[in-house]
Amino acid sequence: MSYFKPYIDETGIHLPLYQDVLDKINDDCRRIFGADVYLEPDSQDYQVNAEVADLWADVANLAQLVYNNRSIQFAKGVSVDGLLKINGLKRLKASQSVVVVTCTGEPGTVINGGIVTDAAGDVLWELEDTVIPESGSVDVFATCKTTGKIYADAGTLNKIVTQTRGWESVTNKANAIVGKDVESDAAAKARQAISTARPSKTVLQGLEGGIAETNGVLRYKVYENDTGETDEHGIPGHSVCCVIEGGDTEDIGNEIYLRKTPGCGTYGDVKVIVVPPNPELDNPPPISFYRPSYVDIFVRVTVRKRAGFVDTLTDQIKESVTAFINSLNIGESVSISLLEAIAQSVTPDLRSPSFTLSPAVPLVIGTSTKSLQEADVEIGFREAARCILENVEVVFE
Repeated sequence: MSYFKPYIDETGIHLPLYQDVLDKINDDCRRIFGADVYLEPDSQDYQVNAEVADLWADVANLAQLVYNNRSIQFAKGVSVDGLLKINGLKRLKASQSVVVVTCTGEPGTVINGGIVTDAAGDVLWELEDTVIPESGSVDVFATCKTTGKIYADAGTLNKIVTQTRGWESVTNKANAIVGKDVESDAAAKARQAISTARPSKTVLQGLEGGIAETNGVLRYKVYENDTGETDEHGIPGHSVCCVIEGGDTEDIGNEIYLRKTPGCGTYGDVKVIVVPPNPELDNPPPISFYRPSYVDIFVRVTVRKRAGFVDTLTDQIKESVTAFINSLNIGESVSISLLEAIAQSVTPDLRSPSFTLSPAVPLVIGTSTKSLQEADVEIGFREAARCILENVEVVFE
């Protein structure tokens, strides 16, 4: 191609390429200074012209980005925030995980500013002020002091950090309601897309859209059994089963009640007594749904170093693998072939990779360090895979 003036038409924005601009500058130099001017790549004049063309490329890339930011599909950063407003949405802020803990001890013991943690002691949870009653135990909310997706399985918060006379033990009988990180561009775009399903003609899509828009919800999966028989998951006939991570229990129950069809049953072990819009006419049964059970995933990646390998790639492999596993939806199994692709994609240049995975056993996964194998990890319909950096090991041949 040859140089042309930038323009916008019905097909989008059109910008000349770096080489087109460089050729145009060199042609102008020959026209001004004479055809015999020396403009080979080893000349100083050519180097100056190349720098100017490179500056043009920077401006052109910015123009392309500004143009793309008009569309939610290509927008980035603050532009996504502005486009979300068209649908009446906002980027979700980070939140903290919360959990109900049971404190036991001498009746009358006052717990002010109580802090508990798990056996590792890495994450602290702050209790609401409370007093242990005559029964000797009290349930109280605890909020994680670390913002983001912090998990606490049942029975893991069993260590008292702020020792208080009369307060003897603590535990959590149920999993924590997981907090969330600041919503990413990709997550915001996905939520914007599904938000348009709320007024849809398909009731199931409307239910999914309503759940997705419930404050604090992270991941969700809706199963429908429209037959008259119990299905393979144990879901009764003519029922829906929602498996939902995050969000307030009552908010979720009310959203399901408002969006399911009349006569459709709900299935799960979490029960919510909803407040109907017209209590005089409605007397709905409890709304049921599931919270996901978590399956911890462990990974070992075997790497063969090549020219250009740097130590930071090890951390990047761990981060990419961890992020991918945590991005899987509820009920979605962990594919070993996809993890291999994710690990290999970290290399800066796939045409000349700075590392490759071992041809013998490139990657093994499992639910513990003793169960690692070259096979997918199957995830149940109300389970969710999760992973932390410490669960990913990178070894070298």
